[in-house]
Amino acid sequence: RTIDIDSSGIIWVGGLNEFGYFSPDTLGSLKYNSIAEKLPDSLQKFGDIWKVIAIKDGVYFFTKKIVFRWFNNKITSFEAKLSPTFAFKIFNQIYVTKRTSGIAILQDTTINYLPGYEKAMFGYGYINICEYTKNKILIATRYNGFFIYDIEKKEFLKNYSLSIKDDNHKFNYIPELDNCWGFEVFQNKLLTSGFFGIAQIIDTVPKIIFTKNAIVAFSMGQTPKFPNHLFVGFRDGFSAIKLISQKKSELLKTQDTFHFKEINVKIKKITTDKNGDLWLSSENERIIYIHFTSKTLSDYQVFFFDSKNGLPNNIGLRVIFINNKINIMTRKGIYKPITNNSEQIYDSLTKFEHDKYWRTWLTKDSASCSNMFKIRENYYLLEGEPSAFIQIKKDTVIVNKSPFKKISKSADFVLEKDLINVTTSSSFYIYDMNKKIVENTNYKTLIRKVSIAKDSVIFSGIFNKNKNNKLLLAEKQSDEQKPIIKYKDNSINFEFSAIFYEEPEKTEYSYIIEGFDEEWSNWSSETKAVFTNIPEGKYIFQVKAKNIYDNISEIAIYEFKVLPPWYRTWWAYLSYLILLGLFIFLIVKLALQRVVKAKIRLEVIVKERTSEIYQQKEEILAQSEELEVVNQELATTNQELEKLSIVASETDNAVIIFDENFNLVWANDGFLQKYTVSP
Repeated sequence: RTIDIDSSGIIWVGGLNEFGYFSPDTLGSLKYNSIAEKLPDSLQKFGDIWKVIAIKDGVYFFTKKIVFRWFNNKITSFEAKLSPTFAFKIFNQIYVTKRTSGIAILQDTTINYLPGYEKAMFGYGYINICEYTKNKILIATRYNGFFIYDIEKKEFLKNYSLSIKDDNHKFNYIPELDNCWGFEVFQNKLLTSGFFGIAQIIDTVPKIIFTKNAIVAFSMGQTPKFPNHLFVGFRDGFSAIKLISQKKSELLKTQDTFHFKEINVKIKKITTDKNGDLWLSSENERIIYIHFTSKTLSDYQVFFFDSKNGLPNNIGLRVIFINNKINIMTRKGIYKPITNNSEQIYDSLTKFEHDKYWRTWLTKDSASCSNMFKIRENYYLLEGEPSAFIQIKKDTVIVNKSPFKKISKSADFVLEKDLINVTTSSSFYIYDMNKKIVENTNYKTLIRKVSIAKDSVIFSGIFNKNKNNKLLLAEKQSDEQKPIIKYKDNSINFEFSAIFYEEPEKTEYSYIIEGFDEEWSNWSSETKAVFTNIPEGKYIFQVKAKNIYDNISEIAIYEFKVLPPWYRTWWAYLSYLILLGLFIFLIVKLALQRVVKAKIRLEVIVKERTSEIYQQKEEILAQSEELEVVNQELATTNQELEKLSIVASETDNAVIIFDENFNLVWANDGFLQKYTVSP
């Protein structure tokens, strides 16, 4: 039923037989803490808490008969038959009222009435009190105007009254008329058209002055060439109705009707140019131009203009007369007819082109225009998609769309001095051009929820701070609330919303994660953001909003950290380094062992080879000695043989020598001569 927030950010609430406060928890959720449960049983049924006010002297909970005070973690109560809904926090004090006693200040548990006003409230009805200026409060009564109370002087100043001037915006429903399509002031008389034909409104009573079976009048217009004729566009044609005044009645009377036989389409708008000729906006894709060649109504020429004349080939063509010339409003910008004659009289060969006066913004094929009103020189009101104020300045056009952002695209504008009357299918607006628009340019975007993995919530939207071991509301994220997320949970969902309530469905959002995204996201009405596979590191999620007036909100920030996977942690890298060191150590050790073993094997081989060489040396020495002996023996033998050969060669006897194997070694000449056979 009632709520207040103290200077530390604690939310105090009261309801039926219950009051307490909300405090945040570590996840950012608000948790309710009951104070009423501390009351004795005799005070448990106290009824509704009508007002909660938190000041430095405590928190006060007002019922119709009892006031509860929470101060220094203790609750007290006292009876005070006040008007509980009319208790007010003024300059950090509590002002209370009692219809039969007046206005008082509540100090601790004492009620002190303002001097000179103890009985003054009686008969003034319900009142309201608010801060006015320094040391002054404003008191508004139901029946006796306003009072100003000076706190320092402790006196009431003069009584002020408030009156509402008649602004001529009173509405009366006229049930007899159904489906009105337009209004026209003809000879100071108000006419309206619709399914009923043409009606004249006298005070609030409609009188039909022209009708036919199954006739529907959609538009009305006039020309100074024929001041007694009302030109009317019907469902399937166009006519001029001559209306005359009656001597004994305010009601106009139809005298005769002239029908333009060349026109058999629905006419939605009638525009008169500076020559008094008529331009008709039809339902099809054509503009109809009626040129009167004389002062006789039947002397006229009709020309039809469409895409063959340069107009865009779409529906929605509408003729207006502005800046003393004809303009064609289209869904592709503003066009004008081209003529070489100074009289500005046109024919079937007339061409149309974009009107360069409106600069580039209204000559592009993307600018949809349905009507234009001149406010003052070079300053206009555009009715279109979107509607806007247009200021022509040198070679540029300044467009202000903000005032009409919240208005439906299908709106009709009617100017009334400094007021713009705007009608839609379901609403009526009045825009006062003399009043400065106060736009809510300073508003916030809040991060409402952060979740990871399978919707595991890590933040519920409330920032907090720890003060004296007590969690209090905070505007910014504390270090304790900056989560550290495991790598396996590196898919994160953010939910957010803006504190701006004018057509919130049109509010758009853009976001970024610094360190992960390269640029802000495109504007979207989506209030969620999903990020997957975020690598390890420290990140800052930021989100901002853009309202219907294109004002950007403050940026909401949420910081978090994603841990690396176990195989990319510092201790994993340290383990890798240790394992690498061990591996290198083992490799070196094995290599050294292999070297040692190879050295040992080499030493063995060297020893073996040395031994073999030594043995071979001994053998060679032995063989050398043997060879010396043999040589000596051979030398001796050779000496003996030489001696023998000398003897043998000198004798004629046959001498032969055999070795120890009885092989013939030598024969002398005597043997050869004796035993050689002749051939």
